[in-house]
Amino acid sequence: MENNKRRIASLALFRNLYNEGRSDVMTILCEFVKNVVHTKRLTGFTPTQIKNELKLEYEFHIPEYVVESVIKKFCKKENSLYYPQEDKISNDVNNQKIEQIEQSHEIIVSKLVAYIEEKTQKELSIEEKEILFQAFCKYIIEECDVEYSEYISSFILEAQNNSELSTSIQTIKEGVVLYTGLQYNDAVNEVGSWNEEFTIYVEQEILFHLAGYNGELYQQLYFDFRDLIKEINRKAGKQLIKIRYFDAVKIEIERFFNIAERIVDGKETLDYSNVAMTEIIRNCEYKSDVVAKKVAFFALLEENLIKEEVKNDEFSDYNINKEENIINLMQAFPTRDVEWSLRLLNYTSQTRKGKMTWFEKSKCILLTGNSTTMAVAFHPIIKENGEVPLATTLDYITNKLWFKMNKGFGSNTYPKSFSIVTKAQIVLSTQIIGSVSKEFEKIKKEFANKKKSEEIIIAELAELKTRVRKPEDIHEDEIDEILSTISVVDTERYLREREMERIAAEQQKEENQRLLSEIEKTKLKLTENESTANKIIQQKEEESNHYKACLAEFNNKVIEQLNNQIIEIETRKSKADTKIKKRIRGVCWIPAVAILGYIFIISFFAYKYSWEKMGYVTWLIPMLVILISYILFSIGIKSFNPQDIIDIKYKEYYSKKMYTQYGIDLDKLELLKKQRKELERNNIDL
Repeated sequence: MENNKRRIASLALFRNLYNEGRSDVMTILCEFVKNVVHTKRLTGFTPTQIKNELKLEYEFHIPEYVVESVIKKFCKKENSLYYPQEDKISNDVNNQKIEQIEQSHEIIVSKLVAYIEEKTQKELSIEEKEILFQAFCKYIIEECDVEYSEYISSFILEAQNNSELSTSIQTIKEGVVLYTGLQYNDAVNEVGSWNEEFTIYVEQEILFHLAGYNGELYQQLYFDFRDLIKEINRKAGKQLIKIRYFDAVKIEIERFFNIAERIVDGKETLDYSNVAMTEIIRNCEYKSDVVAKKVAFFALLEENLIKEEVKNDEFSDYNINKEENIINLMQAFPTRDVEWSLRLLNYTSQTRKGKMTWFEKSKCILLTGNSTTMAVAFHPIIKENGEVPLATTLDYITNKLWFKMNKGFGSNTYPKSFSIVTKAQIVLSTQIIGSVSKEFEKIKKEFANKKKSEEIIIAELAELKTRVRKPEDIHEDEIDEILSTISVVDTERYLREREMERIAAEQQKEENQRLLSEIEKTKLKLTENESTANKIIQQKEEESNHYKACLAEFNNKVIEQLNNQIIEIETRKSKADTKIKKRIRGVCWIPAVAILGYIFIISFFAYKYSWEKMGYVTWLIPMLVILISYILFSIGIKSFNPQDIIDIKYKEYYSKKMYTQYGIDLDKLELLKKQRKELERNNIDL
C-alpha cells in the first residue's frame, strides 16, 4: 500500500515542479535523485543502485541510462562509482512536499470511503479500505481493471464541482503524462521533434473511433492523437509516422459489416451493448444502406492516409505465435480470445525484428482498444522487463507524443485523454456495456432454449437498449442509475422483477378468463340461447341510452326554466339598478346644495340686518361644527365623509328598498345560477 501511496504523491510532485517553471524533465528528475542521495546519505554509488532507490522511494521505473545521465550532472566518476559533489547537493525538501501531498491524498481517499459507504449502504472494513486505496492508486496511474472502479469513476464525476478535490486528482493524472514520456526513452533531453520512422498498426476499434461509431468522445480522443502525428510529420517534412492496419483486421471489419447486413435483413438480433454496430445500422432500411456505409468507411481511411498492410503468418526467430505461448496464455486468460490478440502482436514482433528498449526506435507498435490484446502484450512470456511493449493504448501513445513534442501544460488545449473525468466516463461506459452484453447473451440463451416467450424477450431487449451509455452520455446526475446498471445483482433483480410482473400478468389473465367463463355460464342460465342474451344486453343498452336521453331532455327543460327565471330576475334587477344609480347621482348633489343654501342664507341675512348683527351667528355655526366633530370622535368615529354615507350607507339602504319593491332575491338568483351550472355539467357527463 505504501508503495502506491508514495508513487502517486511523487507523480503529483513531479507535475507541481513542472508547473513551477522547471519544465526540463531531466532537471526535475535530478531533484529526485539528489534527494535520494541526501536522505540515504550515499557517498559512492552506481546508476543501478540509484535506479533501485528511485523505485523503492518514489516508485519511479526509470531506465538506467537515463539515471546515469542525471547522475553525471552533480557527480564525479571514479573506479565505476559516482561520488556526489557537495556544492551541488542541495538539502531539498522534496520529502516534506511529498508528505504534504500524501496527507491531501488521504483526505481524498477518506471522502471516497464515505462516498462508497453511502452508495453501498455498507461500512468498509480496514482490509477493504486498504484494497480501495490500492485500487484508487492503480486507477489514477492508468490501470482501469481494478476493484471499486465504478465507484471511483462515479466519485470523480461527482467531484467535478469541488475544485480543490478535482484539481488534486487531475494533478496526479498530469504527472502520469510526464512519467509516460520518461518510459522507454534513451534521449529524454531530445524533445520538440520526432526523428525516427515509425508505423502504428491499428485495430478495428481504433478505426471505429475515427469514424465516430463508438461516440463523440472516442472520436475526439482519436482526433487528438491524429493531430499530434500530423504535427510531427509536418515538422519533419515527410511522413515519419504512418498509420496502417493489417489485412486480418480488414477481414474482421468486413465481417462486422456483413453481420450488420444480416441484422438489417432480420436474420440476426442486434446486441445493443455493441455501440459501433448500433451506430452502423442506424437509419439503414436495406442491406444496400449498410454497404454504402462500408464504402464510406474505407474511403475515410484512405482520406486519413490509413492503408492496409498485408502480413503472412511466417515463422522466424521473432515469431511469438507459438503453440506453447498459446497454451500458456489460454491458461492465464481462460475466458478470452488470446489467439486473435497473439496473431496481431506476432505481426508487430516480426516487423520489429528484435527486442526494443527505446520507444521511438522500436519501429512499430500495435494500437488497440482491446483489453485482451493489452493483457497478452504485457504478459511475461511476451514482454520482458524494460522492453517496449508490442501494443499500447490511445491514452498512452497520446501522452508519449505530447511529451516528445514538448507541449507542456501551459495552454488550455490539452488532449481530451488528459482529463481524469474523461477516463471516469470511459470506465463507466465500458462497465455498463459489459453488463448489458452479459445480459444480452443470457437472454439469447433463454430464447434459444424457449424459456421465455418472444414478447418477453423483445421487452427485455428494449430495456437493455435504454441502459447503454456512450462515454459522453455519462453525467453526474445519473450516477445512481448508472451504478445500478453496472451491478450484476441489480440487473438480475430487475429482470426478476420483470419476470414477476409477467407471472402476475399471466395469473391475472387466467383470473379474468375464469370470471368471463362464470359470466358466460350465468348468461346461459338466464337465457335460452346466446341470441336472447344479446337481445337482453342490447335492450339494456337501449334502455340505458333512452334513460340518458330522457334525463338529458329533462335537464334541458329544467335549465330552460332556470334560464327564464334568471333572465326575468336579472331584467327586474337591471331596472332596479338603473333607478338606484339615478337616485345616488341625485343624492350626491345634496351636500353641495346644502353648502350653497347655507352661503345664500347667511348672505341674505347679512344684507338685511348688516354684518354687525350677524357676527355672532357666523361665529356660533363653526363652533357647532367643532362640537359635533368632537362628539363624533369621542364615540369612536375617526372620520366623517358625507360622500361615503351616500355611496355606501344610503346606496345599501336604497338598493335593499328597491330590490324589495321589485321583488328581487339575490340569494335566489345565485342559487338558480348554481343549479343551472350543475345541470349543464351533468349533461356533459351523460
